Amino acid sequence: MSTSVAATTHDRVARFPDAKVSQWRVIGAEWLKLRTLRSTVITLAAACVVVVGFAAMAAGVVSGDITPETNGAGPAGQMPLMTVDPTSIAMAGTSLAMLILGSLGVLFMSGEHSSGMIRTTMSAVPQRLPVLWAKTLVLVVVSAVLMTASVFAAFFLAQAIL
Repeated sequence: MSTSVAATTHDRVARFPDAKVSQWRVIGAEWLKLRTLRSTVITLAAACVVVVGFAAMAAGVVSGDITPETNGAGPAGQMPLMTVDPTSIAMAGTSLAMLILGSLGVLFMSGEHSSGMIRTTMSAVPQRLPVLWAKTLVLVVVSAVLMTASVFAAFFLAQAIL
């Protein structure tokens, strides 16, 4: 290490003596990494669009088939009534969204390994568990907030269509 780098590091430590690695700082770093990657934003947007879009499509398809036909089948010449669960119709896209969020988790956890940036992360935070907990917390919170909003939007849109 050159003397100028050592002097700069020493000056920085002297100015910020309480600037140590903490769990909150690691969470902030992981939040910064998550929101600055274009692929993360695209993947989260795709999951939201899938949840709302599939709910609208399913409600549109089912809305024409709700009234049963009476063509002489069944007892007393009537068909049994078709039961429609409006909540399951509104949640038609959640299974695909779970797969998309699973791929986002894989991208978020392993993206640093493919680019070599994990060396920087592990240099800044020598222990692995704080990084793992921070990545997990950031991904869970972001996914939960966005998917909750998407599910509510899908439910109310599907109810309006039905």
